[in-house]
Formats: sequence, C-alpha cells, structure tokens
Amino acid sequence: TLVNKEEGLRYIRADHFIGGLEWRISSSLRATLESFNKRYADYLVSVVDGISLASKGADYGVLGDEAVLSIGSGRSYGFEFLLQQRTSGGLNYLLAYTWVKSRFSDIKGRMLPSSWDSGHLLTITLTQAFPRNWDAGFKWRYIGALPYTPIDRERSELVEAWDLRGREYLDNEHYNQERLEPFHQLDVRVDKTFYYPKFSLGFYLDIQNLYAFESKNAPRLLQQRDENDQPLIQGTDPERYVLKELQTYSGTFLPSIGIILEF
Repeated sequence: TLVNKEEGLRYIRADHFIGGLEWRISSSLRATLESFNKRYADYLVSVVDGISLASKGADYGVLGDEAVLSIGSGRSYGFEFLLQQRTSGGLNYLLAYTWVKSRFSDIKGRMLPSSWDSGHLLTITLTQAFPRNWDAGFKWRYIGALPYTPIDRERSELVEAWDLRGREYLDNEHYNQERLEPFHQLDVRVDKTFYYPKFSLGFYLDIQNLYAFESKNAPRLLQQRDENDQPLIQGTDPERYVLKELQTYSGTFLPSIGIILEF
C-alpha cells in the first residue's frame, strides 16, 4: 500500500532495456558485450533543496524525513564489456569495462549528473596457481571522475546559517558541476594452502592499495577559532564567520594476514 498516496506521491516507474552478445572464442575464453538504457519517471525530488533523491545516496534521511514530490525523471545508459579466460595452466584473468552516463532531473526540470556518473569503470583481475599449493593474484580498479557540488561560501559564512547546521552549505544552482580526480587502486594477494586428510589449513597475505593512492575528497569548510576557542568574526562584517577551506584525502596502504581453516 502506498501510504503517501494522499500527498500526491506515486510509485517510481522504471523501464529497463538491456541487450547483449556473448562470444565463446574458445573453451576457456569468452567475451560479452551488453548495452543498457534505463529510464525512470515519477522519481522523488526534495522540496527542501530541489535535488533528486537518486543523487543523495546515504545522505537522505540523516537529519530526518524530507518533503518530496513525485516529479523527477532520470536516465542511465551505456555499455559493458567483459573478457574472461581460465587456462589449464592455472592462469585466470578477467577484464571488465563499463561506460555509463547517468542523469536525473531537479525540481526545475534540469537534467543533472547523478552522484554515480563516473563515466568509466575498469577492473582487471589476474590470478595464477603455482606448484606446492601457492596462489597469487592482483586486482586493479579504475573509476572515472565523480561529480560533486561546489560550496556556497557566501551563505556558509553567515552566522545565522552556520549556527543552524554547523557545516558548509552547497551551491545547488551548480549541483554536481565539479569533478573529483579519477580513482584507481591495486590490490594483491598471496595464498599458501596445506591439505590434510580431514582438513585444510591456509595462510594468506593481502595488501590493499599497494601503491598507497590517495583520492581527493570534495572540499569542506572549517570554522576558525581564537585562542579562547571562540569563533572568529570577519572584521568587515560582524554577521559573518571566518571560514577556512579544508581539503581531505582518503585511501591508505592496508596490509593484512590471515588464516583459513576448512574441515
């Protein structure tokens, strides 16, 4: 039952068109090519900021429920290519590439990039089995530049506005019009397994982000304070705080070791 039907909300409509081909190049090698076109109607759009909920991700509902309208539309389209081989010599590899465009409308009807509009996704995975029950492999991932929304600094500096939220405001007139840098990461793993009559014992070394790539996050604003921990006010305008732009990064070199016991 649609509990909000009386408020004019409707179920989201989705029409998906998918087609593809598969080539069996040999008994161990195959390739696939698939295209997709996904259209959405009656998508929920926030009355508060005018943005489609499709682009909000985990942010929706963090501060409570929002008033929404069933007036949004969207479209995601692209293609996926996959190449996979499993050899008798223990070498296995997989290459997967996706090209995608994703757009959703705001409350003004503008078709804007969704928060998942990376454009390109590439994954290369390779594993090799060695004598004496050794295995090794790697996975390399690439994700194109994701969009983000610039900060509305003029609004954020206002004392009344900052005190209300305690953080920066985004400039939704330019929603998702900026781009982060592309993301890429290399993970490697080595396994050694000992087999016994009633169980097997395995050890592994797993390293995520081998070359310690750091991806840049969207900038934020940090309130500046004096030696008494009081907010600094702009000298020329007492109704505005002094804010500093803060650039953060994510991504770290992460090694781990483990034991696998199977009966």
